Amino acid sequence: MTSTKPLLRFFAGKELKGINAGDVETYKSRRAATISPRTGRQLYPATVNRELDALRQIFNLAVKHKLVCENPVKQVRFLREDNEQMRVVSYEEEARYLAAAILRLREIATLMLNTGVRPDEAYRLRREDVHLYEGYLHIPFGKTKAARRDVPLNTEARKLLAGRLDKFGTQVYVFPSKRDRKRPMGNISNTHRRTVKRIGLDFRLYDLRHTFATRAVQSGMDLPTLAGILGHKKINMVLRYAHPTPEHKRNAITNLEKYVSENRLRSHEATTTQEAWLQ
Repeated sequence: MTSTKPLLRFFAGKELKGINAGDVETYKSRRAATISPRTGRQLYPATVNRELDALRQIFNLAVKHKLVCENPVKQVRFLREDNEQMRVVSYEEEARYLAAAILRLREIATLMLNTGVRPDEAYRLRREDVHLYEGYLHIPFGKTKAARRDVPLNTEARKLLAGRLDKFGTQVYVFPSKRDRKRPMGNISNTHRRTVKRIGLDFRLYDLRHTFATRAVQSGMDLPTLAGILGHKKINMVLRYAHPTPEHKRNAITNLEKYVSENRLRSHEATTTQEAWLQ
């Protein structure tokens, strides 16, 4: 979920038909240079891009309803995202974070760490899309066909979801809003930020998805399978989540060496047997 507040502040007083590509470029440049009061650093390119994407969707609707003739955002190149800013949460950090988090945040974080779902996918999860007996949850929404997917559940995720379903009975959403049970919960990122600040850590809620993906690769999961679980249509999109550690690389070489040695030995034995048979 992208906040439209920066867009509203910048374009206040302007009609949609009066906004051109130059205005959007100016918005992009100014937002890219903005210092976040939370981190004291410039905004992430991904943050600015999500805002531009929100503006693009607004114009798409305006074009559809013939309020404007064209979408000026289509003429603007999005910022290149530096994926190295994403990081893996250590097991020690995970333990500290979950111990400090309030129940709702702890449950969302636990679900992300065990399934790799996006935060908004967790917020909007419906009861009807949780299949405990079959062992998966269904994500029915997303921009691409790959995003609309089934996600396998491990023991911890299944236990968490079973508890939520028992607690809220026939409620539509697994994580309903506290104000209106008929609606999904809202964005919990502010609660996350206060939590990590209080315990002296610095990572984004979305980094829990990144952590899941990296741990999956380190455990030996192949990239096509991981792409399917995460909802990516291309394997190269998964590479941004996979950062093998030095230990993982060393283990990979050790396993490769073992594999090659065993096959060489097997080949040598087969050749020796064949030569003996021919004699």
